[in-house]
This record gives sequence, C-alpha cells and structure tokens, in this order.
Amino acid sequence: MRLVILSKHDALAYFDQSYHIDKMSATEQKARGANPGHIVHHYKQQLVEPTPDHHRILHRYVQMMEPYLHQFARKLAAYHPQYKVILVKANTEWDYPFTLAKQSNPTDGAVVLSLKVFRDAQRALYQRNSAMIKHFLTILVHELIHLDQKRDSTMYQFVYQQMGFQFLPVTLSPVVQNAILTNPDGSQPNGQWVISLRLQGNTTAWFMPSMMLLGGQHRSMLIELSKDGLTGNLSADSLKLVPIEGSLYQRRFGLAANELTHPNELVAYMLSEYVIQSHRYETGSFTHHYQLMLSLLN
Repeated sequence: MRLVILSKHDALAYFDQSYHIDKMSATEQKARGANPGHIVHHYKQQLVEPTPDHHRILHRYVQMMEPYLHQFARKLAAYHPQYKVILVKANTEWDYPFTLAKQSNPTDGAVVLSLKVFRDAQRALYQRNSAMIKHFLTILVHELIHLDQKRDSTMYQFVYQQMGFQFLPVTLSPVVQNAILTNPDGSQPNGQWVISLRLQGNTTAWFMPSMMLLGGQHRSMLIELSKDGLTGNLSADSLKLVPIEGSLYQRRFGLAANELTHPNELVAYMLSEYVIQSHRYETGSFTHHYQLMLSLLN
C-alpha cells in the first residue's frame, strides 16, 4: 500500500466535491468556526502543506498496518492500493479523523487527519508506546473502512439492513436539523438510517441515531420519530431525544455511545478493533450479524 499525502492544492478538490458539506445548517457551520455559507472556504483555510517529517511518520504507520490488512482484511488491501491523507490544522472538526470522497467518483477518497492526531501518533513512535501505536493503527483502519463504505455502499447497506437498520426518507424540522452534527463518514443523500426499537408496553417506535450539539456539548442521542398513519412517512418536528448511553439500543450492540451514532461508525469501529486489536463481538443473537460483517473484509 502506497502512502500519498496530498498537497494543499490537490486536497482542495475533495472539499469542493464532498456531499456532506452541503448538508450543514448555518448553526452547524458556526459551531465549526465558519461563517455561514462559507464552510468550504473555512475548511480550505485549515489545510496544511505536508513536510518530509509527515511523510516519514505516516509511511512508517502504513508499513505497520499492511501485515494486519493482508492477514485480516484482504479486501481492504486489494481495493485500496493507495492510502491518501489530507492534513489539517489542530482543532479542525474537533480533531476527529474523517474521510472525504469526490461526488464525481466515490472510489477516490482521502482520510483527513488533524495535526494534533498526527503529533500524538508521532509521540507514540518516539516513546515506543505500543498501546498508543496500536491505537493509531486502529484509527487508520477505521478510516480506511469508511473509505470502503463510500467505495461500495451497497454491500455495507445490506449488512446494516440485516442488523435491523433501514434507510428511509425522514423529514426534519429546522430545530432538529440545527442540533444534528453532520457526520462526514455517514452522510448520504435522500434519506437517513433509522431503527425500530421496542418500548414499554410492547409497543415499538422509530429512532434515528445521531451525534448532536446540545448546550455546546457533543451528545450521542436517539431522535424519536413520528410515523404518519396514512403515508407511513417518518418525521421529527421537535427534539424528542433519548440518550444512547444506557438505552436498549446500546445494549443490543454493546458499544460505547459515541460509536453508535450511525451504522457506518458501528461497523467501522467493530471491524477496525478486530483487525488491529483482535477484539471480537460475537455474543448471543449478534453472532450471525457479526460473521456477516466480517465477510466485508475477506
């Protein structure tokens, strides 16, 4: 696998053609430090020109990642001969790594890393901290899986449906839309991933897992949806929220709340943990779904 760190000039096209940026509300753009309507310009101002040191450190990590891919994730190694990276300033996107792909060619994607994440990875190498090295390798594989989700969304969507998720059109009121943090690794046109959960009294309701900005804090929440009795359409007119932490939804999958805000995140987390950390999630009724998930790798 060849590492490619994009120059600022070459990185511009990924921000110009990224679908998720178009979805952000004015409130969300402000939360990211951008003037509403100028979010693309904001991102471009955060771009960093790569240096030989960036190449040296990241190349070492890609070299360490390759044996794991060839042993546990041969499809990822075969379909992604290049690992493209875009570097941005510290604090961009709250230092969350994320991926971008061109709308004109979803197979052409890149991983966006902040300088803070890079410096943490660099420090881990200098200190020979094996736990932190593995943590960064897990991040790299996690983001590579997000690129693979963009490359072949159909295969992943089939797995999500088997796990109980459905991709449906959802009408969101402005008050709800303004509280949602758009996920660059999960945004798709024409719908949302939702799930039906059983409530007290043996009734069920539809929920949309989301990362939300509430009171200046990032919160992993389930947005309860209303279903029109005549059309069957789903909508959210107000903030009827259930924290993912401690919910039946969390108990079903057994992950930390922030890994459950989108099926893309759930699957990328489980698979990257399997590839690098040898962690498996075969418990009870989830065993069949987990085996189906692993088939995405090999």
